[in-house]
Amino acid sequence: MGNGSADEGINTADSTDAQTSRQNVSVGVEGRNRLFGTAVAVAGMSMLSSALGLVRDLSLAGFFGASGDTDAFLVAWTIPETATPLLMEGAMTYLLVPVLVAELTRAGSVTRIVQITMVPFVATLALLTASTILASPILVDALAPGVSDRALAIRCFRVACLTVLFMGLAGYLMATLRANGSFVRAASTYAAYNVGILVTMYALHVQLGVFSAALGLAVGSALMVAVQIPRFIKFTSLRGMHWLMNRRVLLAAASFIPIAAYTLGRQGQIFVERVVGSMLDPGAISYMNYASKVAQVPMLLAITGAAVAFPSMARSEGSSTELGARADHELRQVVLLILPGITFLLLFAEPSVALLFQRGAFDAGDTIVTAGVMRFYSVGLLGQVLTVVGTLLHFSRRGATWFPATAAVAALAVTVTLDVSLMHVLGVKALAVGNAAGISVAAVVLLGGLGRVAPWRPSELARFLLLVTPLALAAAGCAWFVCRFVPTGNAIQVVVGGVVTLIVFFLLTAVIGVREARELVKVGVAVVNRGLRTVRKEAR
Repeated sequence: MGNGSADEGINTADSTDAQTSRQNVSVGVEGRNRLFGTAVAVAGMSMLSSALGLVRDLSLAGFFGASGDTDAFLVAWTIPETATPLLMEGAMTYLLVPVLVAELTRAGSVTRIVQITMVPFVATLALLTASTILASPILVDALAPGVSDRALAIRCFRVACLTVLFMGLAGYLMATLRANGSFVRAASTYAAYNVGILVTMYALHVQLGVFSAALGLAVGSALMVAVQIPRFIKFTSLRGMHWLMNRRVLLAAASFIPIAAYTLGRQGQIFVERVVGSMLDPGAISYMNYASKVAQVPMLLAITGAAVAFPSMARSEGSSTELGARADHELRQVVLLILPGITFLLLFAEPSVALLFQRGAFDAGDTIVTAGVMRFYSVGLLGQVLTVVGTLLHFSRRGATWFPATAAVAALAVTVTLDVSLMHVLGVKALAVGNAAGISVAAVVLLGGLGRVAPWRPSELARFLLLVTPLALAAAGCAWFVCRFVPTGNAIQVVVGGVVTLIVFFLLTAVIGVREARELVKVGVAVVNRGLRTVRKEAR
């Protein structure tokens, strides 16, 4: 989710990453430490983006609450929610990064690939954008047949369609930067996105109402492109662009079909939630949105390391043993990072939601409903991170693979079944139950088929889960106990609870000898020491 010093830090990290990306990263300690260091830098930018995203969401809640108007806006938000995984973090990464890494290894530059693909890709995006704008009334009726303000939903939807063009181009630039090792600059795009939304919403919410937030989606997505262009042109040349895509590239692009099928299958869960939510009381879609946005903060931080490691996974294509070792390590790492977040959200749901959202049009009753939804949703975070890593591992092999799409279809079937069958019993909580169960099924299916890609040890992961899950529960329980003796107040409860949960969990895991925990602690200490040295140097 001073400016000058922040930019300097980004440039330095990008330069270091660019040098690192040209080396074969092994699964040894030195290689892992390099990835951890880069992951920490990216995590810092992700934390900034997540913080801005939370400010965006709480501003939306404060200005407009949870109502039919916010439901109309969230129907439009389906467009960038789909464009992000399809054209940025998901399909574009899976398709382009392995190809660009191979070209970088072969020729030392990605210029040739960019010259023959960029213009046709942008033209395709422009055509898709125009088509969705024209079809907005039909798409709104399909996504939210029961939305209370159809006219507002269509207005918001049309302006949100511009994110298809801008996010698609941003995803193309991100894939190029990541292939060259510039992870931090790529991660800064989300901060730019949220800044665009916030500035537009704060400037125009009085005059335009919730439509100002929809307009902010277009402004923010345009900024995502703008912040990447200076770095992008350092890695490639924009001269000699081809206007038509050649046959070889078209054949290679066929790999996009199973990737898109997987991505749309995953997004199908959101589509179902929009449809079912529009048939519940006004505000149901908004409650689900607020709950998911809070719960996804620890998930986004947990998968940072896996995103940084993806180019090295693609580079290890010839070595199944190396990829298998990478699979074991990345899966254990995301489990270690997500479990304390899950247990914290289960015990501190109400103070977390109240701290972030309870102001303006968002009252105490909204807090209770959102916290209840978030508890069910957070149970599925483990499945979310395992699904992300499992998908990265499957797509690290170049060529078409339909296994992730199969997992997504299985997840969608579970989600539809539970949402429809439980909506009259649990109300909006049914959406969270269906989401958590569906993504957990997707994780099981993906990990079950991972043996086709690389030799890994599922029994080791199962034992690891059995070992560290009780520790995460104990850490959150300890935090809850400590918070009984601190002053009341949502901010104090959340800060103390979060800090105690993290410290106790990583102390326990480090004491029993969990290797990844010790590595994370060492990297964290090294980063803090480096920061302190920099501060002292600047002071002198």
